[in-house]
Amino acid sequence: MKNNYFFLMLVMTLGFTSLAQNFTVTADTMEATYDVSAWPSDYNYVVNASGGSMDMSFDLLTNTIPSNSGWSVTLCTHLFCMPSVPSTDSFGTLTDGAQGYFNVHVGFGGTPGTGEISFRIYETSNPSNADTIVFIYHALSMADISENINAGRVNTFPNPTTDVINVEGLENISDGAMNIYSITGQLIFSKNITAATETINVADFVNGVYFMEIQEDGNTVYSTRFIKN
Repeated sequence: MKNNYFFLMLVMTLGFTSLAQNFTVTADTMEATYDVSAWPSDYNYVVNASGGSMDMSFDLLTNTIPSNSGWSVTLCTHLFCMPSVPSTDSFGTLTDGAQGYFNVHVGFGGTPGTGEISFRIYETSNPSNADTIVFIYHALSMADISENINAGRVNTFPNPTTDVINVEGLENISDGAMNIYSITGQLIFSKNITAATETINVADFVNGVYFMEIQEDGNTVYSTRFIKN
């Protein structure tokens, strides 16, 4: 009876092990905000951690980027570049410890909007060994952004600044969040809004232009840019 018990436990252990994902990705979701004139190039790396060679494939799950007029998208992997994104394709064979990548290029064509492209990457011979990779893009026309979308509601100062930036008029923001992005769209700072006036220490920021976004219930209600000297 004891031998049967251990045999059953071994079978269950092996079964659960076979279902576990045995490769890693840089991030399940990559999200950033860019100026509409940008042409960002984002990489997400896939690393084989299975202990042996692994043949990989991918399927396109979501692509809302072409629906944004003027936007374009191309996809490169470590195998080849494609002028359009295929619905399914081979990701190639990765030896143990080797890495491949998705490289997504998006052009916004001067048109503000939001777009998403996502993939399901999986072991060709074992589709349950899979992960989902999502790229989300927000394009803003920084030249057209008002310094205060809701006039009289939110105010930021001083601008330019050397050490701190104050954000006032937040008392009516519910479930609010504040994000600061670099000129390239990298998220530099993020926090939940907890007071009517927030003071952000930017003394350690590299000198340059930054974009601030205030969200309420997940929707952007205020966007501005400031200069750190």
